[in-house]
Amino acid sequence: MKAFQVIMSVSGKEDVYESEDLPESEQFLAGFNSRPREESTDQENVELIHIDINAARQRFKDSTLNTRDVDFSDSIAKRRGKSYGSSHYVLEVVGKEFSEPETTEQKFNRLACEIDELAQQLKDDSVKPTLTVNESSLADLADELKAVKVYKSSGAAVRSSGKEGFAANVDNSSNAKLLSLEQRVRRIESLVGSFDPTRQSVADAVEDIRFRLEALNPSYIEGMETKLNALISKLDQAEDKKQKSVDGEMETKVNDLLELMSKWDVACVAMPSNLKKLQGLHRLHEQAQHFSERLTQLVGVRDQIEKAIAADRMAICELQVKAKEDITAVLGQIGSLEERLKKLNK
Repeated sequence: MKAFQVIMSVSGKEDVYESEDLPESEQFLAGFNSRPREESTDQENVELIHIDINAARQRFKDSTLNTRDVDFSDSIAKRRGKSYGSSHYVLEVVGKEFSEPETTEQKFNRLACEIDELAQQLKDDSVKPTLTVNESSLADLADELKAVKVYKSSGAAVRSSGKEGFAANVDNSSNAKLLSLEQRVRRIESLVGSFDPTRQSVADAVEDIRFRLEALNPSYIEGMETKLNALISKLDQAEDKKQKSVDGEMETKVNDLLELMSKWDVACVAMPSNLKKLQGLHRLHEQAQHFSERLTQLVGVRDQIEKAIAADRMAICELQVKAKEDITAVLGQIGSLEERLKKLNK
C-alpha cells in the first residue's frame, strides 16, 4: 500500500489516495507477464511454421544482412520505404598485377585459397593409377626379354672383337633397332622393376680377378716389398721423433708438477699450526662478540641507573624545599601560638 499525502482538507483530516503495489511503469510489465502465453500465439493473423536449421544455414550461408537506409516509418511522401537487404560474402584476393600493396585481410584470403588448392592437389596426387598385367602382356614381355638377351650377346661379341682390333660399322637401321630395344627395356623396367646398377657383372668380376693375378707377379711383389720397407722405416723415424718430443714435453710437465708439489709440502707442514691459529682466532672473535654484547647491556643498565638517580635527586630536592617550607610554616604557627599563650597568661 502506498499513501500519497496531499494538502489538508477543510475538515482538518489528511486526504489519502490508495493505489496498487507497483508503480504505473511496472504495472504494464506485470500485466504482460501475467497474460497467458496462448493469447499471443492463438491469433488468426499469426502462423507458426517449422524451420529446418540446417537447410536455412545452407540457404543463407556466406550471406550478410544489410540494415543501411532501412525505413519502416509511415510517410506521406510517395517514395517507397526501404526494408532489409541481403548480399553474399565476396572473397577479395589481390593478384600480382595489382599495383597497391595487399592488406592483411586480402593476404589471409589469398593464403587460405592457396592452402585449399594445395590440399586438393595433394589429394588428387595421392590417387595412383594401378597397373593391370594379363597373359598377353606377359607373353610380349617374354619376347622382349629374349630380344634383349640376343642384343646383349651380340654386343658382347662386338666388344670382344673390338679388343682384338677389329672396327664395326653401324648404320641407321642398327641405330633404329637400338632405340627400339632401349624403349622396350624401359617399358620392362617400368613394369617389372629397375635393374640394380650396384650389381657387378660376370665380365667385370673376371677382369677384377685378372688384375689381382697380375698383382701377384714376383717382380711386382718385390718392388712392393721394397716400397713397403721404405715406408715402414719412415714411419718408424716419424714415430721416434714424435716419441722424443712427447717425452720432452712429459718431462717438462713432470718437473713443473714436482716443483709445485714441493711448494705445497711446506704449506702442508704448516697447515695444522695455521688451522689451530684460525680456530683460536675464531674463538677469540666469538668471545669479543659476547663481550661487546654484554658491554652494550651494561651501558644500557648504566644509563637506566643514571636516569633513576637523576630522578631521585630531583625528588630529594623537591622534598627538601617542601620540608623547609613546612618547617617554616610550623615555626610561624608555634610563634603565633606562644604569643597567644602569653596574652592569655597576662
